[in-house]
Amino acid sequence: MSAHVTSMSSERLRRLRSVLSDGLWHTTADIASRTKSCAVHSDVSDLRRAGIEVECRLMWVDRISGRRVYAYRMPRIILPVVYESPPKEMHDLPAWFAITTLPNGETISSQPMMSRREAWLDLRKRVPDNIEIEEYVP
Repeated sequence: MSAHVTSMSSERLRRLRSVLSDGLWHTTADIASRTKSCAVHSDVSDLRRAGIEVECRLMWVDRISGRRVYAYRMPRIILPVVYESPPKEMHDLPAWFAITTLPNGETISSQPMMSRREAWLDLRKRVPDNIEIEEYVP
Protein backbone atom coordinates (compact mmCIF):
# COMPACT_ATOMS: atom_id res chain seq x y z
CA MET A 1 0.00 0.00 0.00
CA SER A 2 1.48 3.36 -0.97
CA ALA A 3 1.10 6.58 0.97
CA HIS A 4 -0.99 9.22 -0.76
CA VAL A 5 0.34 12.75 -0.37
CA THR A 6 -1.99 15.63 -1.10
CA SER A 7 -0.52 18.90 -2.33
CA MET A 8 -2.50 22.12 -2.48
CA SER A 9 -0.16 23.14 -5.30
CA SER A 10 -2.25 20.87 -7.54
CA GLU A 11 -4.16 22.95 -10.09
CA ARG A 12 -7.06 20.50 -9.84
CA LEU A 13 -7.41 21.07 -6.08
CA ARG A 14 -7.01 24.83 -6.39
CA ARG A 15 -9.89 24.89 -8.90
CA LEU A 16 -12.07 22.83 -6.56
CA ARG A 17 -11.22 25.00 -3.56
CA SER A 18 -12.04 28.10 -5.58
CA VAL A 19 -15.49 26.73 -6.48
CA LEU A 20 -16.32 25.60 -2.92
CA SER A 21 -14.94 28.63 -1.09
CA ASP A 22 -18.08 30.74 -1.68
CA GLY A 23 -19.84 28.75 1.06
CA LEU A 24 -22.72 27.74 -1.24
CA TRP A 25 -23.79 24.17 -2.02
CA HIS A 26 -22.52 22.84 -5.37
CA THR A 27 -23.70 19.56 -6.90
CA THR A 28 -21.22 17.01 -8.14
CA ALA A 29 -22.24 17.77 -11.75
CA ASP A 30 -21.76 21.52 -11.23
CA ILE A 31 -18.33 20.97 -9.70
CA ALA A 32 -17.32 18.57 -12.48
CA SER A 33 -18.27 21.06 -15.18
CA ARG A 34 -16.51 23.97 -13.46
CA THR A 35 -13.32 22.13 -12.51
CA LYS A 36 -13.14 19.73 -15.49
CA SER A 37 -12.75 16.85 -13.02
CA CYS A 38 -14.08 13.35 -13.63
CA ALA A 39 -13.69 12.30 -9.99
CA VAL A 40 -15.17 15.01 -7.78
CA HIS A 41 -15.53 12.72 -4.76
CA SER A 42 -11.81 11.86 -4.94
CA ASP A 43 -10.88 15.53 -5.26
CA VAL A 44 -13.02 16.35 -2.20
CA SER A 45 -11.28 13.55 -0.32
CA ASP A 46 -7.90 15.04 -1.28
CA LEU A 47 -8.98 18.48 -0.01
CA ARG A 48 -10.02 16.93 3.30
CA ARG A 49 -6.71 15.09 3.50
CA ALA A 50 -5.00 18.49 3.06
CA GLY A 51 -6.87 19.72 6.16
CA ILE A 52 -9.68 21.66 4.50
CA GLU A 53 -13.18 21.15 5.89
CA VAL A 54 -15.69 20.19 3.20
CA GLU A 55 -19.32 19.39 3.97
CA CYS A 56 -21.42 16.96 1.91
CA ARG A 57 -25.16 16.42 1.81
CA LEU A 58 -27.64 14.44 -0.20
CA MET A 59 -29.70 16.93 -2.21
CA TRP A 60 -32.29 14.59 -3.71
CA VAL A 61 -32.98 11.10 -4.99
CA ASP A 62 -34.58 10.52 -8.40
CA ARG A 63 -37.69 8.40 -7.68
CA ILE A 64 -37.53 6.57 -10.99
CA SER A 65 -33.83 5.80 -11.42
CA GLY A 66 -32.82 5.94 -7.77
CA ARG A 67 -29.91 8.20 -8.74
CA ARG A 68 -28.65 10.26 -5.83
CA VAL A 69 -27.46 13.84 -6.23
CA TYR A 70 -24.92 15.11 -3.70
CA ALA A 71 -23.63 18.61 -3.06
CA TYR A 72 -20.49 19.93 -1.39
CA ARG A 73 -19.39 23.19 0.19
CA MET A 74 -16.71 24.68 2.39
CA PRO A 75 -18.55 26.15 5.37
CA ARG A 76 -18.25 29.90 5.83
CA ILE A 77 -16.75 30.96 9.12
CA ILE A 78 -17.44 34.49 10.33
CA LEU A 79 -14.93 36.02 12.71
CA PRO A 80 -14.91 39.42 14.40
CA VAL A 81 -12.17 41.92 13.62
CA VAL A 82 -10.80 44.12 16.38
CA TYR A 83 -8.88 47.29 15.60
CA GLU A 84 -5.89 48.65 17.43
CA SER A 85 -5.90 52.42 17.09
CA PRO A 86 -2.79 54.58 16.97
CA PRO A 87 -1.82 56.64 20.02
CA LYS A 88 -2.75 60.32 19.70
CA GLU A 89 0.87 61.35 19.14
CA MET A 90 1.12 58.96 16.15
CA HIS A 91 -1.97 59.96 14.15
CA ASP A 92 0.19 60.93 11.16
CA LEU A 93 1.82 57.49 11.00
CA PRO A 94 0.33 54.28 9.55
CA ALA A 95 -0.61 52.66 12.84
CA TRP A 96 -4.04 51.05 12.39
CA PHE A 97 -4.06 47.27 12.75
CA ALA A 98 -6.95 44.87 12.10
CA ILE A 99 -6.69 41.64 14.12
CA THR A 100 -8.68 38.39 14.19
CA THR A 101 -8.19 34.91 15.63
CA LEU A 102 -8.85 31.82 13.48
CA PRO A 103 -10.72 28.79 14.84
CA ASN A 104 -7.38 26.96 15.23
CA GLY A 105 -6.16 29.70 17.61
CA GLU A 106 -3.85 31.40 15.10
CA THR A 107 -3.95 35.20 15.28
CA ILE A 108 -3.76 37.11 12.01
CA SER A 109 -3.20 40.84 11.77
CA SER A 110 -2.90 43.38 9.01
CA GLN A 111 0.12 45.47 8.21
CA PRO A 112 0.08 48.96 9.81
CA MET A 113 -2.18 51.18 7.72
CA MET A 114 -3.32 54.80 7.65
CA SER A 115 -7.01 53.98 8.10
CA ARG A 116 -9.26 51.31 9.58
CA ARG A 117 -10.63 50.56 6.11
CA GLU A 118 -7.16 49.93 4.67
CA ALA A 119 -6.33 47.70 7.64
CA TRP A 120 -9.54 45.69 7.10
CA LEU A 121 -8.81 45.25 3.38
CA ASP A 122 -5.28 44.08 4.13
CA LEU A 123 -6.53 41.58 6.73
CA ARG A 124 -9.16 40.28 4.26
CA LYS A 125 -6.31 39.24 1.92
CA ARG A 126 -4.61 37.29 4.71
CA VAL A 127 -7.44 35.06 5.95
CA PRO A 128 -8.43 31.78 4.21
CA ASP A 129 -11.10 31.90 1.48
CA ASN A 130 -13.83 30.23 3.54
CA ILE A 131 -13.58 32.72 6.41
CA GLU A 132 -15.51 35.96 6.51
CA ILE A 133 -14.49 38.77 8.79
CA GLU A 134 -16.85 41.30 10.31
CA GLU A 135 -16.04 44.64 11.82
CA TYR A 136 -16.26 44.68 15.59
CA VAL A 137 -16.07 47.97 17.44
CA PRO A 138 -16.18 47.64 21.24
